[in-house]
Amino acid sequence: EEIGIKIQEQDLEKIGVFKSMQKHHDTLIDNEFHHTFLCELKVPLHQLQKQESEVADLKLIFLADFEKKIKKSFKKYVPHTNAYYKTIIEAIKTKL
Repeated sequence: EEIGIKIQEQDLEKIGVFKSMQKHHDTLIDNEFHHTFLCELKVPLHQLQKQESEVADLKLIFLADFEKKIKKSFKKYVPHTNAYYKTIIEAIKTKL
């Protein structure tokens, strides 16, 4: 919904459920379980419409390049720990 794409349930491939804990400040702590799925992008990137309040940028990147960028600095992406991103990347690699 945040990028203007319609996905059917049968297009999703579950890769796992991941625990995420983020402390934004003393009175705001997010404790969530992320049900995470893979889905093939079947439209050109330029056809996607990002929800400005939720999405800063859309870009295609090779998984190996993303992994390198995460090792250098993961703070420019959705705020999660380096361990979280490593877990997600490994789960994606097992499905590819």
